[in-house]
Amino acid sequence: MTTGPKPPSHFSLAASIPEVLTVSETISAKSSLADKPFSKWYNLSPTNTKPIIKINNIAYQAGDEILRIYNSNFHIETKEDNSPLTTADKNSHLIIEKGLKALFPDIPILSEEGININYSERSNWDYFWLIDPLDGTKEFIKKNGEFTVNIALIKKGVSIFGSVYAPYLK
Repeated sequence: MTTGPKPPSHFSLAASIPEVLTVSETISAKSSLADKPFSKWYNLSPTNTKPIIKINNIAYQAGDEILRIYNSNFHIETKEDNSPLTTADKNSHLIIEKGLKALFPDIPILSEEGININYSERSNWDYFWLIDPLDGTKEFIKKNGEFTVNIALIKKGVSIFGSVYAPYLK
């Protein structure tokens, strides 16, 4: 039986997999999954770590792309809030968004680099992915290695799963 790749020593996984995800709760969102128990649909339990491994692999892929750009000459833009934005931010966002949508098509994604979604819509989400595809863009630009890929699953305003990857420490 294959359990998937072993996370590298620099990988930090913060997962809350107690009764929160294993009870028969339902999604009250407007998705097609509204009548299915969340734990059965999400298939996450203390004995099934496959979804966690898949999410971690998405973080690894995003980290690999960030490092590819880190080791090159890259363009720096300025966002409306005067914070920097690089190709690494954008590409990491696209990799994470594509991966999460493939695994969990009915869970919305809120990303620092994604589209702006009004609070009136977001406030109705019971579950959503919260991602910062390159947390520490200023550090990335300084090339000091102090940046991470962050992926969190939020349930009713509380993080119930988190994956944080520091690719430079690989």
